[in-house]
Amino acid sequence: MEREHAKNLVALARHAWLNGFVITADVYMRQALRCANRLQDSSAKAQIFTIRNKMRPHVAAALSPSPAGV
Repeated sequence: MEREHAKNLVALARHAWLNGFVITADVYMRQALRCANRLQDSSAKAQIFTIRNKMRPHVAAALSPSPAGV
């Protein structure tokens, strides 16, 4: 059950990412990681960390205010 829930959260994160909702995608990925931690599944955790690490610069950019609009 938890494994399926984690997969669904990753799918939601993917759809949010593709539609431009970077912060929402990060929230879903954090929730998926929590599920993977409960499973003690090292391969699932590694896959989620890989995806989150690729997302990290984009999330940081979305959280910081842009000086271009000033």
